[in-house]
Amino acid sequence: MKRQVSTLESRVLEQGGYSEQLYAARIAKRGEQQAADNVPECPECGKSMKRRTAKQGIRAGKDFWGCSAFPKCRGTRSICGE
Repeated sequence: MKRQVSTLESRVLEQGGYSEQLYAARIAKRGEQQAADNVPECPECGKSMKRRTAKQGIRAGKDFWGCSAFPKCRGTRSICGE
């Protein structure tokens, strides 16, 4: 029993706890996503855009590019190939 506890303790110390591992995975995925996407500039204000999902309307559930300055800027672009 003591051996199992010490093994688990050492693993937590080396790799972090569950929440730390989730946080690290989210940060890594976010970095991969930003690197993989060729993020366009907003046609209205020139700032970078974020990939978003329509919540309502005809295109509900579809992805699109929305300005990162939303709600000040409402610039959008469709995502090519979808």
